[in-house]
Amino acid sequence: MKQSRLDFPCVSAFSALRSVLALFIFTSVVYAPGTRAAAEAAWLGHWLLNADLTAEAQPENVESRSLLPAGRGRATISVGGIPLPVPGGSAPSASPQSNARDPAVLRCKELTLTRSSDDEIELVFGTIGDDRLRKGTYRGVKTAWSAKQLSSRYQTTERKVTHRYELRDDDRLVVTTTIKAKGQRKRTFKQVFDRVTRSPADGEQAIQ
Repeated sequence: MKQSRLDFPCVSAFSALRSVLALFIFTSVVYAPGTRAAAEAAWLGHWLLNADLTAEAQPENVESRSLLPAGRGRATISVGGIPLPVPGGSAPSASPQSNARDPAVLRCKELTLTRSSDDEIELVFGTIGDDRLRKGTYRGVKTAWSAKQLSSRYQTTERKVTHRYELRDDDRLVVTTTIKAKGQRKRTFKQVFDRVTRSPADGEQAIQ
């Protein structure tokens, strides 16, 4: 049985419609709002400091020695209100001639990271303060991020500071802070945060 010529336009139209539909589905999945952002933003969200895991995560330094006079004990730094030994000795938080304070992230118990734009991240350190990081170099701060990590570093006349926010396989956030002040050994501190479903300021403390 011969096929009518009238059938061909129908077949052609159907094929075209199917191609358009397939393209629409593809673009909807690939370019759906938030899809790319979600892939790059695994470390975004609200976080609460885990005191026990933070204490366990501090870098070990078997050669560290206290520089304080005997009987005064070993120097500590307060990380989110938790007194922890200073790695590499008992050097003070800043040089004696410096008024520089330890970074806000070391002093907070709550941490919030949100995307304010495609190339800017906002950080809120509980009630201590906030900061904005722009991708690339901005105002002396070099910032970069990927799917599981956010990093920033800057240098002043007194010290070099680097931060790394990294998502662990167990969905906990590890913040590694390195401080190298002039005339002092490099100090590294680690903090472990649990993800919370909502900001602690809103009263939600449920940990995922």
